Amino acid sequence: MLCQTQLIKLLRSFGPSATVEMITLSELKRLVGKLRSKGTVYKKKRQEITELKAEYGVLQRTEEILRERHETVQQKLQIMEAEKGISGYSNTQEELERVSAIKSELDEMKGRTLDDMSEMVKKLNSTIVEKKSALAPIIKELRSLRQQCQELNQEYEEKKAQYETCTAGLESNRSKLEQEVKALTEETAQEENRYHYINSMSEITEMQIQRAAEEMKAYVSSDPQEKKKAIREVYLKNISEQELLGKKLREKQKLVRESHSANMEQMMMWRDLEQLMECKRQCFIRAQNQASIGQVIQEGGEDRLVL
Repeated sequence: MLCQTQLIKLLRSFGPSATVEMITLSELKRLVGKLRSKGTVYKKKRQEITELKAEYGVLQRTEEILRERHETVQQKLQIMEAEKGISGYSNTQEELERVSAIKSELDEMKGRTLDDMSEMVKKLNSTIVEKKSALAPIIKELRSLRQQCQELNQEYEEKKAQYETCTAGLESNRSKLEQEVKALTEETAQEENRYHYINSMSEITEMQIQRAAEEMKAYVSSDPQEKKKAIREVYLKNISEQELLGKKLREKQKLVRESHSANMEQMMMWRDLEQLMECKRQCFIRAQNQASIGQVIQEGGEDRLVL
């Protein structure tokens, strides 16, 4: 009845707007049974916690009492050790016991480690045996392939030596052929230059022979017009013209030499005249600039300054 009353209060706490699914009486009884069992367990656990707390308080108090007694005993022990002249014996004994305990633990751990290692070694050996059995056919095949590889390497080295020997011979022949080709190319270029030079000289010679023949034909011709076309006549005409021109130039040179002194005197007089005219021009300009001081009067070709 108490659980039902609490359940009703809980449903009312949701408010009038809360939608709660209705449960049957059997489900309600089952939930009430669960709650009763949970309540019983809760009370039992709470009782155990209370007992543990009380026991913890007793143990804590016991620890404090034992610690105080231990400190008292330690003090007494230290006094007795001091009286007997063996100070620090108890501490050393405790340290030795602690070290012995640590050593025992380490020995035990070492024993466990050795057992683990032996087990691991066994596993590794079994694994190695399995791997060896699995790799045996591969190793057998690898041996045959290694033998084949060695044979191929030997054949490769032989072929390589033959190739290098052949390459060296071909390289030497190529160098010789290049030198021969270079020499022949230079010789061909020289011969071509010589051919073109001889061909040009032949053409020039033919032209000269042709001109000489034409000159001879014109020279021996009875036609005066043909003779005038002859180079000899042209050259003779040019020579006569040049001689006549040289004669005129010599006569002109003679006249220049004879009139040189008079011409030089006339040139100097003309230069003096120019200087005089320039001086008169400067005086005239200066006179115009000084009109307030005096007046220049020109009479009879003379200039006079009147102040």
